[in-house]
Amino acid sequence: MRLRRLAGRRPRRRYVAFEVLSLDGPPPGRGEFEEALRSVYLKAFGAESLALARPRIVYYEEGSGRGVVAVAWDYRYHILAALGLVRMAGGRRVLVVPLRTSGTVKGALRAFRSPGAPGRGGV
Repeated sequence: MRLRRLAGRRPRRRYVAFEVLSLDGPPPGRGEFEEALRSVYLKAFGAESLALARPRIVYYEEGSGRGVVAVAWDYRYHILAALGLVRMAGGRRVLVVPLRTSGTVKGALRAFRSPGAPGRGGV
């Protein structure tokens, strides 16, 4: 038997671009940061909210610490709060700065472009 979605639409997602600033050497790796983010989210909002939000890292640059996290649309403010609460990742002191929230990964990645870079909508 096949299950059907009631609304007939896929769940809405938001993509949050962020930058990890490490106070103790290079930024943490992708796995270390994702583990720290999930831990902070779980402590702040609980297991049920974590399961419904489904946060996952969809893009992460190991060297610069820049990345994009995908989250369910109605939990976008929770993930912004959780990003701000991350203080330790991989044994390093870190500060996470959310840069931009977007409806697409491509839009979130635009946050990493320099302001004068050519492209559509460049200022």
